[in-house]
Amino acid sequence: MAAFVLGWFMRDEHTAMPELLAGTVIWSNDETRRIVVELGGREEGTREFAVAAQQWTDAQGRSHNRGYPSCLAGHPGDPVRTDRRAVELGVVRLDLDDSQPEPLVVTVRCNG
Repeated sequence: MAAFVLGWFMRDEHTAMPELLAGTVIWSNDETRRIVVELGGREEGTREFAVAAQQWTDAQGRSHNRGYPSCLAGHPGDPVRTDRRAVELGVVRLDLDDSQPEPLVVTVRCNG
């Protein structure tokens, strides 16, 4: 119990824990680093995200610490993809001012 209390008082208020979201990427642009994702199926709707992920996992389960996620990257000469790709995203919300917090993708797991 003492460890929990100590941990509570020593927590870093400037560290964000990503929310894990599963969905299907339906549009991505590796030049603008933006994606549009169907979350949990069509009934939850689509959302647009900025991508700042430096850590990502490819469809074969290999971890990467640099580069743009392969399941989000376009093809040579065309940065935009519109095929459907299953992903798991780690999302944090940036509150840069008093307006609506901006969602930012910080981790990507390519699932197919």
